[in-house]
Order: sequence, then structure tokens, then C-alpha cells
Amino acid sequence: YRQNLGIYLWYAFMKNSRAKSVLNDCLLELLKIRGLINSYGSMHTITGFLTQYALIKVSGTFEICYKTIIADYYDSFSPKLQRYVSKQVREASLNATYENITKVLKMFDEVKCARFKSNVTALDNEKKSTNSLSDINKARNNVAHGSMSTMSFNDIQSKFYKSILIFQELDKVMK
Repeated sequence: YRQNLGIYLWYAFMKNSRAKSVLNDCLLELLKIRGLINSYGSMHTITGFLTQYALIKVSGTFEICYKTIIADYYDSFSPKLQRYVSKQVREASLNATYENITKVLKMFDEVKCARFKSNVTALDNEKKSTNSLSDINKARNNVAHGSMSTMSFNDIQSKFYKSILIFQELDKVMK
């Protein structure tokens, strides 16, 4: 519960309202899934499907979130840049990995990219946050290519909370 409370408090400070809304919707959906798993029991066959769905939902949410934070910032500069941002960021097929986030950020501004990297490195749980984001992405790719994920719902939920710190730092840099 304490971890969830920190996430709720964090949402109050996020500047990009669209990214905040996407993360909040995912968080609420995870809480609903947790309720369903609790009511059916962890050994029920539906639990595996709910877990796989949660993994895909979290992964997709992260991709939308980082693209929204970066693209919304640069959209305001000019109509020509807006078209470029739409093609290179919003419509690009780039999973939400730390490497992809820094790659996209560096395309526009090396200083912001360096600040973002520095902020993430300074996080107390830096390795846990970047590893959690990577783990979610790898597990999602496995599911997308026909394998079953071995990640439990609890793992997905925990990695969701840890990964959010990366988006918080991205949001801070893109103000």
C-alpha cells in the first residue's frame, strides 16, 4: 500500500497531463485486474490470461507515455516540426526501453538527453527502474512472438511502479 501511495502522490506533480492520464488509467486497470485475480484465485485458468493482458497493457502504456511526453513538448514549436515529430516519434515502432527513450530524446536535444540520463542514474533505484522497464519489454516481446511469459502479476505490478520513476524523470526534463 505504501508503494501505491507514493505513486498516487507522484501523479500530482507530473506536468504532462496526457501522459499522466495514460499512466493513471493503467494503474486503475491493474487494480481492477488485481481484484479479479483475488476473487478467482491465483490458480484459476483466467489468471494467466489476465496476467498476459496486464503485461501487454503496461508495455503499451509505457510506449504511449514516453512518446507523448517527448512529442507533446516538441509539437508546440512549429507545424513543420509537428509533422516530423508525428512521424519520428508518435507513429514510430519503438518499444519503451531506456535505450529507445534516450535515442529519441537525443534526436532532438542532446542536452535534455544528457540531463535525463543523469537524473535516471541519480535515482536511488536506478538499476531497479531501468531493469524493470527492460523486463516488461522483454516479457511483452516474448508474448507477442508466441511464448508465454513467466512473469507473475505481482512482478508486473511491481515493475510498473519501479518503471514509472523513469517517466517521472522524463517529464521533469521536458518542461
